[in-house]
Amino acid sequence: ISEFGTRISMTKRQAKRPPAGEPEILLLDPQNCNRHDDLSLQAVQLSVARLGAGRSIVVDSSGTVVAGEATLRAAQQLGLPTRVVETDGSELVVVRRSDLKPGDPRRRALAIADNQTAKLSDFDETALVEQLRLLGDCQDLLTATGFSDQDLIDLMTPPNFGPATADEQGRLDEKTPITCPECGHEFTT
Repeated sequence: ISEFGTRISMTKRQAKRPPAGEPEILLLDPQNCNRHDDLSLQAVQLSVARLGAGRSIVVDSSGTVVAGEATLRAAQQLGLPTRVVETDGSELVVVRRSDLKPGDPRRRALAIADNQTAKLSDFDETALVEQLRLLGDCQDLLTATGFSDQDLIDLMTPPNFGPATADEQGRLDEKTPITCPECGHEFTT
């Protein structure tokens, strides 16, 4: 438990609602297919430390993180208190930062950091494919993930490493001449 009352667990277990006044237990999802390396986590932590919390995270009814694991980890490392807002997803929960005025350079920095830190993580493709397969034939849910139909086909269709045809084999053995633009020497690959 942090001094601010946030308890975070690295394992998935059923969280019960805490008694009034007790901190909410937030759980990291062991099936999260988004990878955060040290650079990614440090960038999020630095952003939160210097610019403050800029977005909310999403947890399911058991308190397991659905979106925002890196943000939660950063908040925990920095000892930030958390506030859970109950919703069923039928309304947008807006975070109004009363300390950020339109001309504040921190406002611009936060907008940039929010987009850049998201780019610093990537998918564990094996875990991602597993999660996508669990959606089964739910086309509306697959579409809602943001992947195009072609992306989904590419991700979920194993590569074909079968033998090449005789025509393809011949092309694999061909040497291609390359001329150096500086000295004019010709190389073959």
